Amino acid sequence: MKNKKLIAWQKATNALAQEFCNKYFDKTENWRWTSGDIGGNFEINDYFFGLDRIVEAIEINCSYELLIQFYDYEMDCLNDKSLPRYNFKTWVKYYAGFGYGN
Repeated sequence: MKNKKLIAWQKATNALAQEFCNKYFDKTENWRWTSGDIGGNFEINDYFFGLDRIVEAIEINCSYELLIQFYDYEMDCLNDKSLPRYNFKTWVKYYAGFGYGN
């Protein structure tokens, strides 16, 4: 018998992922948890997000443009260790659109 609280968490997590898709990816249902690991890494349209990013994006109500701009910045940071590191909320609040990618 599965734990009822765990089942409720999985349902809520899947619902949150779908809410993310509704807001940022035209309500698509074509998404998945990587390796079927609910709450782990999330894949949609060749983008990968952790549950923390899904929560943060919804929580601060950022735009699609800022979400993808930061995603691209994180990918650039992987290849260029000299770039400063920012967390998502700080990026959206203070740095988005100022000189990066323009």
